Amino acid sequence: GDLDSVVGGDHILDFHAGNLDPTNGRGLDADADILDISELLQGVDAGKDGKNLISGGFLNLEVLSHDDDKGTATVKLSIDQDGSEGQAHQSVPLATVDMNGLDLHGFSGMNHDQQVEHLMQQLMQNNEIKL
Repeated sequence: GDLDSVVGGDHILDFHAGNLDPTNGRGLDADADILDISELLQGVDAGKDGKNLISGGFLNLEVLSHDDDKGTATVKLSIDQDGSEGQAHQSVPLATVDMNGLDLHGFSGMNHDQQVEHLMQQLMQNNEIKL
């Protein structure tokens, strides 16, 4: 997909975090949602846990707000199709996502990078993000 004409991105109001992986020992959550960004990052090696996307500047998650007790967070998702090293594309805001059902135990005590890693880990473990 081409993102060059995207200006402000979308706003997803009720992304529900929950398990969609039948192999991880937890029950499946019929209300869980999926972020499918695979077509936007074709040819990029995401790595097993998606860390290559973050470290390479292809995917940026910015936590705008969160409530640890309620398990909610508002996250800005941006994509740079050629990463931080490329010059052909700029980082484009894809969506602001209001998430609920998150495990945010200790989230307030984490720095930005730890928060991003924590959220990505949850999405990957739950099979809620397609890269």
